[in-house]
Amino acid sequence: MYLPHVSAAGGKTRRQVVKFGGLNRGREGREGELADSLGLSARDWPCLGQRRGRRAVRKTDGASALYAWDKLVTVEGTSLRYDGQVVGTVEEGPKRFAVVGSQLCIFPDKKYLDLTTRALGDLQATVVNPQGLEAVFTERSVTLKSDDLLGQVRSGAPFLQPKEATVRSYRVKRDTGYSYYLQVFDELEWDSGAGRWRQSIADAQEIWTPHAAQLDLVGKKVWLRDTGISGGYALNLRKVAEDAYIDGENRFVIDRPTLEPYGAYQTEGLYGVITGVSETDLSRDYGYDYTAKTILFRLELHNAAKGNPGLEGLFAPGDRVSVWGCTLQEGNNREKLAVEAVEGMTVTFALGEGEGFVPAAETGGVTLCREVPQLDFVCAAQGRLMGVNSAENRVYISALGSPGNFYVHDGLASDSAALDAGTDGAFTGCAAYGGGAVFFKEDCLIKLMGNRASAYELYAYQVPGLQAGSEGSLAVLGEALYYKSRDGVYAYTGATPRLISAGLGETGYTSAAAGSDGRRYYLSMRASDGTWELLTYDTRTGLWLKEEERQASHFAALDGTVYMLSQGTIYALDQGEDDDGAPIDWMALFVPFDETTHRRKRPSRLLLRLELEPGAWARAELAQDDGPFRTVWAGHDSAAPTAVIPLRPGRCDSYRLRLTGQGRCLVKSLEREFSLGGLR
Repeated sequence: MYLPHVSAAGGKTRRQVVKFGGLNRGREGREGELADSLGLSARDWPCLGQRRGRRAVRKTDGASALYAWDKLVTVEGTSLRYDGQVVGTVEEGPKRFAVVGSQLCIFPDKKYLDLTTRALGDLQATVVNPQGLEAVFTERSVTLKSDDLLGQVRSGAPFLQPKEATVRSYRVKRDTGYSYYLQVFDELEWDSGAGRWRQSIADAQEIWTPHAAQLDLVGKKVWLRDTGISGGYALNLRKVAEDAYIDGENRFVIDRPTLEPYGAYQTEGLYGVITGVSETDLSRDYGYDYTAKTILFRLELHNAAKGNPGLEGLFAPGDRVSVWGCTLQEGNNREKLAVEAVEGMTVTFALGEGEGFVPAAETGGVTLCREVPQLDFVCAAQGRLMGVNSAENRVYISALGSPGNFYVHDGLASDSAALDAGTDGAFTGCAAYGGGAVFFKEDCLIKLMGNRASAYELYAYQVPGLQAGSEGSLAVLGEALYYKSRDGVYAYTGATPRLISAGLGETGYTSAAAGSDGRRYYLSMRASDGTWELLTYDTRTGLWLKEEERQASHFAALDGTVYMLSQGTIYALDQGEDDDGAPIDWMALFVPFDETTHRRKRPSRLLLRLELEPGAWARAELAQDDGPFRTVWAGHDSAAPTAVIPLRPGRCDSYRLRLTGQGRCLVKSLEREFSLGGLR
């Protein structure tokens, strides 16, 4: 019997890697994939290239939030900044943002920023009538006080006091001596959140006090100056010295150099309203021509900090407003009444026959409030503000185009809605998607169906949900919604979410935050060992790569640029070189090359083909089996556009290749040669 001849040793085999893969930290790594990386990007795929640089846009004052809508929005301490400028005051801490129309809604503060006027307002509008001041009820209306009137005052004593206000008398010499200037305003508006006046000196009209009695100043408003003496206040004046003389051309000249500038206005909200101005002349014999003039002001003293703003700026027809605090007629306390009209300090409600108030004058601190539920997470969809409340296990949907109204139930398509979630557990986040919204818990995804109040329904799916603390990982790229679950990163396209992060291994990532430029999904997460990683997922190639070991708390996209908030600094990504001009460090650790065969094998040669730009360098290291890495080649840019570097691994069962470098380097291909022997 004849048997076929079998050679004792196999022939030489050559295999070429022409496409590099992304991260694969599992046991099923394929040739060309990476066990770890640093500073790499999939932009140059199928070649291996480096990430782009970072440009520091601005170092913030401890920013706790970053958002983008036309401009960058940050929260730095208690300051809300729009395009770097402070536009209002909010509470410290993390924020949730959503834009409905021109209103940037801010939670948990329940405030909004008007993106047109940059004015900060309250979604939940609350007005409290000062204790002891009358709130007048008719059958269908409530009239509040505009502010706290402390009483009528006149000049004669040195200081204005909060409850017995008086004004200093000012003497003016006609020829030589002193005069004073006073700033008067048509309107003064107090910002109770910031504790300051919204007006500036540029809004003021300056009055020279000797002429004050001849001017129509009745109704004008004046700032008050804190004297620092037992809480006293005085008119805020600028003191001027008058020097009258005849110059060389026989002209009469008066110089008025400022001796004392205007003082700092007080920050407690007190202001005066001029009700009258008079003057008296006092002539005395001082041995020279002298006339003293006393200007007398009569004022009403108000405290704007204890008062109410104009109600027209807080409530509007159609709002649902609750009335609280009635003690004389407790039946006047009502919940969520429909507003019919607002004029000045009067709110008229749409009350039918037998539903009216009992007419009364309440002095117990009546409150009017347009309530907004406490929302843990918010998003904007279908022209509405949507959010979730874990304590109530409910989804809230505002009235159409009105993010401050959640209790409108008129039987119209534009009404608000509130839906029970019907599943256990706390909400972990929400996002607008597919023309509607998706709400998450850790173990389920809840989809909102419908487009009007009466048709809204929630459908829950028991699939991997959003990990608690990783609500910042939600991002829409193309037709997919990406998010971080407890066991990995998923892509949701309307059906069952698909796991896309199997290659990252079971690292136990938490605290994920993400952003997108439309193609790449940037993801910063904390590993179980406490280290942070900034990863990218390229949606075109499906490759994961690690760019940096960096913590980023927030991302925002604006005009095609992705911005990242990291350790108090805002960076613009993919901007060429880094700010300091230093070349980018990079590293690629390949999964072991073992040929996946049971035969004896002998690696004979490894060819590496790459391009180095001027100033760049690269190094190749090999480790046989579980041994240490050793440098087998190092080089820098040369005249040749492409370098082919032979590497000899030596005898081993498997070997690992690690490439490191600095500067721009394009790794084009790997070619491996090995020989096979008989069975082991």
